[in-house]
Amino acid sequence: MVERMKKTEHILGRLIGVSWRSMRKQLAKNIDQTEHTISAEQGIILAMLSHYDKVNQQMLTEFLNCEKTAITRWLDYLESMKLVKRNPDKNDRRQNILQLTKKGQKFAAEFIEIGILTESQALKGIDKDKAKICKEVLMQIISNLETIE
Repeated sequence: MVERMKKTEHILGRLIGVSWRSMRKQLAKNIDQTEHTISAEQGIILAMLSHYDKVNQQMLTEFLNCEKTAITRWLDYLESMKLVKRNPDKNDRRQNILQLTKKGQKFAAEFIEIGILTESQALKGIDKDKAKICKEVLMQIISNLETIE
């Protein structure tokens, strides 16, 4: 059994999954060390809204690669905390354009710093060029898998 496990411990999908869960866990720990009561995913939503204009729920679903119901729950919480506002999209009544409130902008800036800290913890001891190559390879893997028919 142990020998079989050793054969699979370096499978790419497993390594990506374990590294993602480890980063997510560390991000949650870093958030817990602040006074914030948001999840890592909610922080990612705030950070995304701080970087892009005219983001709707569908864009968040695609960006985070998760279920629409999860996005709705996270946004409901962020809205109840007065961090996000939903505004009807003038071009598509089925969609809402999401916007950070002033309080949300402050939270987003703080969360981005937590994200930067988490990434630096994850990349400790890794050469910057290797980290760049790793990111490029992961982006190519995502692109490859998204374009399979």
